Amino acid sequence: MSVRPKSAGVLGIVLHPMLLWAIVLALLPWVMVHVLKSNIPLATNMIIFAIIALGFNFLYGHTGELSFGHAGFVGLAGYAAAYMALNHHWAFFPCMAVGVALAMLLAFIAARIVVPRSTGIYFSMVLLSIGQVLYFVGERWNAVTGGDDGLQGVSRLTILPSIHRDFNNSVNFYILSAVIVWVLCLFMWRVVHSPFGAVCHAIRENRQRAEFLGYNVVRYKINAFVISALLPAFGGVLLAYYNGAVNPGDLRWTQSGDIVMMTLLGGAPTFWGPILGGALFKFLEQYLSVQQWMASYAQYWEGYIGIVFVTFVLLAPQGIWGLAESGWRAWRRRSA
Repeated sequence: MSVRPKSAGVLGIVLHPMLLWAIVLALLPWVMVHVLKSNIPLATNMIIFAIIALGFNFLYGHTGELSFGHAGFVGLAGYAAAYMALNHHWAFFPCMAVGVALAMLLAFIAARIVVPRSTGIYFSMVLLSIGQVLYFVGERWNAVTGGDDGLQGVSRLTILPSIHRDFNNSVNFYILSAVIVWVLCLFMWRVVHSPFGAVCHAIRENRQRAEFLGYNVVRYKINAFVISALLPAFGGVLLAYYNGAVNPGDLRWTQSGDIVMMTLLGGAPTFWGPILGGALFKFLEQYLSVQQWMASYAQYWEGYIGIVFVTFVLLAPQGIWGLAESGWRAWRRRSA
């Protein structure tokens, strides 16, 4: 029986991607303030959208089905959490549990209806339609959703009232968000690298071959769909507390389009690509729009993001992370 050298095991722990990710989350606020001359709330927004894109990518990048309706899970969880906080004065974690549970229920029902009956472009269009139905419900059901104004005034003071920590402080709220984000990333890391994740990859590569091998493809895709909605649901609740509000714009199809862009920009076939894409997208969106050195051009920030997106889609369809991985492998081959 072979025995792994102790030094290799220690090195493996030190260089484990999830430990490195924890270090990145810990250093990000310092980098934002002292290197990029930005602020900590932007760092919080970046990591929230990073996990939203990561969750979406489990369905798209790892299972092979494109959804234009994942903003629905973000918005529904946010609305549910905000409603419970404003009308029943529940604390943060019970509100989060209700929001995530409702989003999971919707994901399960949608998956049971859509997955056995459609695939490809039809799958995408049906989910787009479901997302638009949620958008109109959010816009028109004034008594519950607040209509166009949405639900305003979600207070961070109710997050952990027994600990008496002020989560209006941006550092405290970032720490809370970073801990939740890291735990969710660890969960998704385990799922992607599990036998279940391997079967999802096989379905993405060749559905007929997976069926021939005896896998129940429909059941795997339903489970993948529900799991892919989990992280966006948590992200929706965090966004409600981050913004102090939710509105119909959180449910709109353009929000789903942004999530797709984040994923493609970072690199859909990879685990870390959507995290990078979501964070970079939000950084460009907010950082460029407030910079004085480009005050005359800031209003065109959407165009700049569009140029970056088109450039990577045409020249590096594997995304930024995929491009970096290819470059690293080429460098290793030349060095060997």
